[in-house]
Amino acid sequence: MRDSLDPALLVAMLALVFASSITAEENSQKSAQFNSLCQNLMGQVLQQASLSFAKSSDKIPTSAQSVLDEIVEIAFDCPALLISVTGHTDNTGNEATNRALSKARAESVVAYLTERGIDPLRLSADGVGSDTPIASNDNAAGRQMNRRIKFDLSFENKGYGPYIIR
Repeated sequence: MRDSLDPALLVAMLALVFASSITAEENSQKSAQFNSLCQNLMGQVLQQASLSFAKSSDKIPTSAQSVLDEIVEIAFDCPALLISVTGHTDNTGNEATNRALSKARAESVVAYLTERGIDPLRLSADGVGSDTPIASNDNAAGRQMNRRIKFDLSFENKGYGPYIIR
């Protein structure tokens, strides 16, 4: 997936990394620019992403692993990136079960990222059950869309999200 990212962004990131002899103010500006580039790269990946959970499951499908691997690559390149993962469900079943399932989905994504080397202190997981549907729960297609993960990104307490992976 990295091949589809804008090469100009990658070149700009490298230029920022290798910049030398800069003042503290310039360093702060470069850091902000670098974080913005990281946000753009992650945004490109997340907009193209698809992570669809099976009904009543928190298992990450094999088809979603390449997207998560790309997130790992960007997280390694962007050490100031913090990722908050929120799990969602459809409205099938009772809300207590849905809340637990949505949390388990978010935790499975965080575990995947952590197992591949991302510091767990940079990650958080939460589940909101079926409280915030993005589609109708009256049909199978809508329920499938509601079984999703949302990523919120932040850098130095400046939010850049949310990004939703369905």
